Amino acid sequence: MSGFALFAISYLWNAGSYLVDRSLVARAGNRFRLLESVAAYCVERMREAGDLNEVRHRHLAYYTDLAERAAPHLHGPDQRRWLGLLDAEAANLRAVV
Repeated sequence: MSGFALFAISYLWNAGSYLVDRSLVARAGNRFRLLESVAAYCVERMREAGDLNEVRHRHLAYYTDLAERAAPHLHGPDQRRWLGLLDAEAANLRAVV
């Protein structure tokens, strides 16, 4: 991993911790989740900026791709890893169905 990638990961982790400390996001292990009120605010700002449809389209494309990449691995030696990933992303996957 490059030095820049490590810097970016560190920066994002610290930013996430800052937001958790101010009760804007919730942390569950090594994952972050926007609070409902913050998520609703973000959706409204994206709608006002005219970006909401594009963001929703990208979200749909990303999680559709994830499901398609996971499918061939759901039986076999990588099953546990892929099921764990899909389980962690369950809320996002449900949102695109």
